[in-house]
Amino acid sequence: MEMEMEIVSIVLILASTFIMVFFGFGILKLNKTSKKEVIYLGKHSEIKSDDSAFVVGDTAFDVGEKYLIRTVTMYYTGELKKITSKELVLENAAWICDTGQFSECLEKGTFNEVEPYVNDVIVSRDAIVDATIWAHDLPRNKK
Repeated sequence: MEMEMEIVSIVLILASTFIMVFFGFGILKLNKTSKKEVIYLGKHSEIKSDDSAFVVGDTAFDVGEKYLIRTVTMYYTGELKKITSKELVLENAAWICDTGQFSECLEKGTFNEVEPYVNDVIVSRDAIVDATIWAHDLPRNKK
């Protein structure tokens, strides 16, 4: 009997962990007005059907702020224009081909190689490794 209780406890813990990870530590449900709602650790966010104002829970990103973003394969700079459930939209963006010495890039705002975008760029939030506020002018010239 004691062994069965331990097994049940372990199964419940594993199931709870799976649910929290699968739903991003939140609970997805539909309310009576057919709007999706997400409750994240006591914080409430509404998902509009057109996804135009969808921000899940808290985010460290601020619209209007300049960032240097590292993804799994590339670096980007730009001013954050929009946050969606899956993407960030950057304006005045550039692909940073070569940061040079990283600490120097952060301190002085210099890069070895830059390829500016002509239009806004959309970055997948799932691909982001880390990001930092960019306290320098955004690079707009090819280098």
